[in-house]
Amino acid sequence: MPVLATAGHVDHGKSTLIRALTGTDPDRLPEEKARGMTIDLGFASLVLPSGRQVGIVDVPGHQRFIHNMLAGLGGIDAAMLVVDLTEGWMPQTEEHAEILRLLQIPLAVVVFTKADLVDAEWTEMVAQEVRRHLEEHHFHGVPALAVSAPAGRGLEELRALLDRRLQELASAEDRGWPRLWIDRVIKMRGTGVVVTGTLAGGSLVPGQEVGIQPGGLRGRIRGLQSHNRPLSAAAPGARVAVNLLGVSYEQLSRGQAVVHPEDEALSKTPVVELRVARHAGAVRTGMRLACFAGSAEVMARVRLLGDAGELGPAETGLAQLLLAHPLPLRWRDRLILRDPGRQVTAAGGVVADPSADPLRGRRLVRQVASPSRASCRTLHGASRPPADPGAMQALASGDVDGAVEALAATYGPLTAGELARRLHLAQTPVDEALARLSGSGRLVARGPFYLTPAMWERVTGAVHRTLGAYHRANPLSPGLPRQTLLSTLALEPRFFDVVLETLVRQGAVVWDNPTVRLPSFQPRLSPEDEKERHRLLELLERRGFTPPTLDELTRDQGFSLQLILLLVAQGELVRVHQDLVFTAARIRQLMEHVRAVARRSGGLVEPAAVRDALGSTRRFVIPLLEYLDRIGFTRRAGDRRQIVE
Repeated sequence: MPVLATAGHVDHGKSTLIRALTGTDPDRLPEEKARGMTIDLGFASLVLPSGRQVGIVDVPGHQRFIHNMLAGLGGIDAAMLVVDLTEGWMPQTEEHAEILRLLQIPLAVVVFTKADLVDAEWTEMVAQEVRRHLEEHHFHGVPALAVSAPAGRGLEELRALLDRRLQELASAEDRGWPRLWIDRVIKMRGTGVVVTGTLAGGSLVPGQEVGIQPGGLRGRIRGLQSHNRPLSAAAPGARVAVNLLGVSYEQLSRGQAVVHPEDEALSKTPVVELRVARHAGAVRTGMRLACFAGSAEVMARVRLLGDAGELGPAETGLAQLLLAHPLPLRWRDRLILRDPGRQVTAAGGVVADPSADPLRGRRLVRQVASPSRASCRTLHGASRPPADPGAMQALASGDVDGAVEALAATYGPLTAGELARRLHLAQTPVDEALARLSGSGRLVARGPFYLTPAMWERVTGAVHRTLGAYHRANPLSPGLPRQTLLSTLALEPRFFDVVLETLVRQGAVVWDNPTVRLPSFQPRLSPEDEKERHRLLELLERRGFTPPTLDELTRDQGFSLQLILLLVAQGELVRVHQDLVFTAARIRQLMEHVRAVARRSGGLVEPAAVRDALGSTRRFVIPLLEYLDRIGFTRRAGDRRQIVE
């Protein structure tokens, strides 16, 4: 069901026209009825000659209530501009038309009201004036129709014209990410809280869990209605009333949105493509403007991106908005910026990157959070990388391939699911874009992750540099512990696993669990190291089964821990406990002694018998027996052991 909004100057007959077309009075507030002027949003439903139903949002025409008018434009499909033939083009007609242009909302029809009060010559003169203004706003070839609502003149023709025009609109897309900007909250006795809005992006069904953002609330849908008709499911593009459970009337307000429960994305510093209004003056860096998005209104500070300190009337450029509080914005959302001091529309915008990092400095350096800086250095070559203007422009263009590539270049590596979530798109178009991008070499696929070739080169280069530096500083170490390499690179652990597996498969690194090394590296013993090796082996052989601890070997005897670990890796020493090493020969003797004890005792080995056979103490025997358990030579049976082999 498409949704149509009215637009036009105050007292030009918008509400009267809606009442005549639908039989519903959109002015619902007592103050509106008393003053004869629309103050807040009104809603109605129109059945067209084809049987198609259209939702109608009637907006206020007075400048004082422009914030309410803007709240009604979130999610609409087209607009109907209403012009009083006795007055013609007026200030709010101009501003409403400019807002529609900036929001890129199609204009379905121009309706000239009060046709019974003027003659044909006057009607044609006003029509020519309106066409000239619409051409200035880039609305070309918009059909127009003169009506007299109280007399019913022209209404049937208007219904038929709307039927034809609205059929030309593309159907709202179900992307699997529903969002309903709340434009009204109603407290109903016996029902609970009801919110209304225009649904976009996905479907809603009764019983479904939902989130409410901003606010981080969770609720459940008790029921759905559209224009007083119960729904078993609400599709994108419909005006919907949602009866919510689990949230209270006091927790909800216009400007929040009902979203998928897993959609917690909130935007505080979005990058947008701005289009400055034609007659409002320049937009400058540092300006504080009111930002209208969906049904929300929030103050924002503007930061223009690029060399220019300002954008003149009708100019276009990229900017970052610093919102006073976060909003559930999405890629390609449209918004309006107004100057609250001068009470004029300053610019319109299209959201390029709702989750952009804050940008600072002349180089537009990304202010990455501290835990992510080391990861950024590995992926981007800088802990606070500059923003890529090309990537931001690609996001602003609306092209799915360009947006996917830009997100991977900026925030990669990302999975296909993460890309779909960031863009709030269905999975299929994202998968298709990834197939094209990886097929052309613009992105590379590593496991489930996608990133740019340059980013992959930086990652592999960082691995080689880290291992090379470690080998030079530690020539006796068999390799860098895997966990240390992960901590140094600061990559997301799942992606690090893919990096290591890929490099091992390519032969670029060797993983001797738990250490990683370059294939060309082999530990080298200097003549002095050889002397120390012989001294260590002789000492351990001499001490038999009561050797010094590692702490004693390094602290008291002066042996290098790296030398000890190297001999362990090469098999000359066996580390049976965190603090104990034995020569390989002693371990073989241990096994023979255990076999002998088992033969004498009928198969079961007592620790005390092993202690006596070795001439050792319990302090050493228990770790030795536990080591035999670990390697599968023995198996515990209570406090005793059985030989497995």
